[in-house]
Amino acid sequence: MDYNLRIADRKDTVFLAKARIEFLGLLGYEISKEEYKGVLNLLIKQIEDKINKTLVCVLAEFNNEVIGTAYMTIEERLYHPETPNGIQANIVNVYTKEKFRGQGIASAMVKKLMESSKDYNIEKLTLDATKMGESVYRGLGFSSEKDPILPTPMYFYVNK
Repeated sequence: MDYNLRIADRKDTVFLAKARIEFLGLLGYEISKEEYKGVLNLLIKQIEDKINKTLVCVLAEFNNEVIGTAYMTIEERLYHPETPNGIQANIVNVYTKEKFRGQGIASAMVKKLMESSKDYNIEKLTLDATKMGESVYRGLGFSSEKDPILPTPMYFYVNK
């Protein structure tokens, strides 16, 4: 199959926002009809402010239809031996439409983000893998090694 990969830009903002909401639904985070417009508007603003600055998105297209997405959020942290310049990124929202799965599209989108990471001086890429995506990411060189010093990721939600 001959599909095209491209880096999204501002004109893709509304699509990217809707794709993010759809992806969250697939993960079990349902947005109610009452919340939808507010969440969509918030995402549009966030994406407009960040696109190709601290957010890079890849779109896979076939016959003028978007068949896959992959997002990379970039952040700057303090010095660490693994990332001396402090710039790292997290890959999120990797999604291929069901009828196009198993053709290497997710791998190609993530590879494109990996290549783009060099343009942003990113030293470390992270992601959270679903069971379905884990083999894809391992095939691209990602690993899930435990940190011997900080072995337990922990979270605290400020507004809960």
